Amino acid sequence: MTQIALFCQEIKLLLKNLIKHHFNIFISKKTITPIKQTRETVLFIKGIFNWLYGVENLSDFFDKQNLKLKVINYETDSLEITAKKIFKKIKPIIQSENVTSLIGYSYGGLIILKIIQDHPEIQDKFKKILLIGCPINYSLVSKLTLLNILKPNITAEISDINNFLSSTNSLKFNRFIIISGTQDFIVPTKNCHFNKIKSLKLNGVGHIGLIEKEKAFKAIYSQIIS
Repeated sequence: MTQIALFCQEIKLLLKNLIKHHFNIFISKKTITPIKQTRETVLFIKGIFNWLYGVENLSDFFDKQNLKLKVINYETDSLEITAKKIFKKIKPIIQSENVTSLIGYSYGGLIILKIIQDHPEIQDKFKKILLIGCPINYSLVSKLTLLNILKPNITAEISDINNFLSSTNSLKFNRFIIISGTQDFIVPTKNCHFNKIKSLKLNGVGHIGLIEKEKAFKAIYSQIIS
């Protein structure tokens, strides 16, 4: 499939996502239902422009599996500042709810790694930590032209994270998994690879598809419960 075809596919999925997400915001006050406190909570940290899109389909899928997906939004700043803000947000949630897993989508995966760099003890709070479509491989980041446009300093941020991953002894790699899509032209699978972390490639899935397609939902869920 050509880059143009992949781009059109991503845009189509994104538009469907935007319509559902913003429609749900409009009617949310009428549709909120009580959450069972005994359910396990999965924290989900979104990527760049996280206010724009939603993960309602993934949340609905998790709900059917008796899991509560708690989405963490934020205003994008430097990776260091954003990680500090997110840590302050998730710390009370971890203390008050039955949180078992942590998911970082796209830039959200880098935020997770930065939080762990600053607070390695937080790893013990999660059974699984998933990095989905996360640009973790600095050696190939020069090809991430779209991400460089969206966030000009992302190359330096990924470099810092990559150096941390390569030199740290504190990371519990067995709790991590990287999930990528073979048709992701925003963060290609080769940019999602790190040799110490288990990886899973989803055939026929693009960047938006990682949070929109049922195939991706099932893969994410299977890793959480495995």
